[in-house]
Amino acid sequence: MNAGAAHNSPGAGMPSVITAADATRMSLNSSLISANLAAYTILVLAAFQWLLIFVSHCVLQRRYVRRRPFVDRPTDDYPGVTIIRPVKGVDHGMQRTLESSFLQEYPGPVEILFAVEDPDDLAIEVISNIIARYPKAQARVLIGKDNVGINPKVNNMLKAFDQAQNDLLWICDSNVYTDPGTLRRSADLLLDNKRLGVIHHVVFSESPTSFAGMLDNAFLVTNHCRMYLAINAFGIASCLMGKSNLYYKSALDNVGGIASFGQYLAEDNMIGQALWHSGWSHTMTGDLARQPADIGSFSEYCSRRIRWVRTRKYNVTFATFYEPLTESILLGSLTS
Repeated sequence: MNAGAAHNSPGAGMPSVITAADATRMSLNSSLISANLAAYTILVLAAFQWLLIFVSHCVLQRRYVRRRPFVDRPTDDYPGVTIIRPVKGVDHGMQRTLESSFLQEYPGPVEILFAVEDPDDLAIEVISNIIARYPKAQARVLIGKDNVGINPKVNNMLKAFDQAQNDLLWICDSNVYTDPGTLRRSADLLLDNKRLGVIHHVVFSESPTSFAGMLDNAFLVTNHCRMYLAINAFGIASCLMGKSNLYYKSALDNVGGIASFGQYLAEDNMIGQALWHSGWSHTMTGDLARQPADIGSFSEYCSRRIRWVRTRKYNVTFATFYEPLTESILLGSLTS
């Protein structure tokens, strides 16, 4: 038989039969490759998380342990500031948190506007008593509600934005306490850098009153604080919470004005992104936005976290899915 006939025979070129042992070895090899890929992925995530931890600790030492001193500059250089405090109901420790606006060591003129929706809100009495103790302060209570969207905070604040006498605004939630030097240090940064458009302060939870409050406190002062500081240190995108923010009203008007953000539940994130994309950079001082951990029940804590995840899912989808992997218990379990 010639070579051509051998080549064209029915069995020529057909693959050899795969035995059960061969199939088992192939399956094991495939499983090992998948396991190795998963292991390398987890190790990369762990290494990235350690990098974030290292960066956040560097930021803590540089910015918060060795806090920036006041800049020695003429009083007339400091612009007027309008502090806007949206208020609804009586918060735990409200007198202390609201009074911190009156105790700011700021050389320039300060206007304090309290925005309240309901004329029967019990918080009005608390605010009025504080204002009475500081008769020289330029402070007012604005009552009423606009309806420009689904965001209740924006609906409440709109009247204060309309009546603010200064271009530089400090939006500070009613349950936030800030140290007396916070406003001056923030203004110093703005005066030193004309392209700086947003000053924000990291949230620091304190004085928990329940087990749920301790859970919230643990989340805010560990994982959340670490991620917040590290992401902002890299400065590759806008990342801010609206508990305590300073920005220019004119800059906000150029990106649509406060009313245009009433359509978003996370108006703070959307405002930060809009200002970022219009060329205004962000930074933080070495000050904290201190808030009492006054969550009353575990179900309330869970509802708050679920609401937070739902809100962030539409704004920063990748971070929403990545964030669980930054939790120490889950990441530690996967790494081990």
